[in-house]
Amino acid sequence: MLPHFRLKTFAIAAGAAVLSFGLLGVWAWRDLVRDLPGRDALNHIGETAQSTLVYDASDRGVSTIFNQQRIDVPLEDVSTHFVQALISVEDQRFYEHGAVDPRRIFTAALADLARLRAAQGASTLTQQLARASFLTPRRTLRRKLQEIVLASRIERQYSKHDILQLYVNRVYFARRPRQGAIHDSADLRPRAGHAAPQRGAPDHARREPDRSPDMGAGA
Repeated sequence: MLPHFRLKTFAIAAGAAVLSFGLLGVWAWRDLVRDLPGRDALNHIGETAQSTLVYDASDRGVSTIFNQQRIDVPLEDVSTHFVQALISVEDQRFYEHGAVDPRRIFTAALADLARLRAAQGASTLTQQLARASFLTPRRTLRRKLQEIVLASRIERQYSKHDILQLYVNRVYFARRPRQGAIHDSADLRPRAGHAAPQRGAPDHARREPDRSPDMGAGA
């Protein structure tokens, strides 16, 4: 009788523990995602303030009016050398993984352990886009988990082509890259025959990278 009683007590305690952990997990998940943007906000992730081009009587661009000096360009109008260099530096397996890159996370963890500090980032382009669009740059576990959740939603909602185009306009052109490799190896200007902005806008009307020291990658 006693062993049976103990078995029953153990089963009840184990069931209570599982239920408690389950409820705690549900609460933690709801707390994690409650402040994140929904599907509608993700639909408008590419909508940002653009410069207004002013033309003279001869239809030549002479000036811009703006709160933020930016004119987004289609990915097709960006040098393929630049795009290849960007992927090579920031996310070599961009087309092979989803929102996160487990292989890169493992490699970065080994590098961090070897140097006893955060020596190598593991964020994918999609994670960087999620962070730049909706989150703060604070390095906390909560922010990193939110970043992964948002990146997963972005991957489900957008194609790789669209994600790369959003990244180029919202992340890369918003900050100066940390490494000169991309500037040195790629022509950032649109290819010949694909002028952007259109209709003969002046060079100063094109959006130039800011002079901030980092690009926002890898955290």
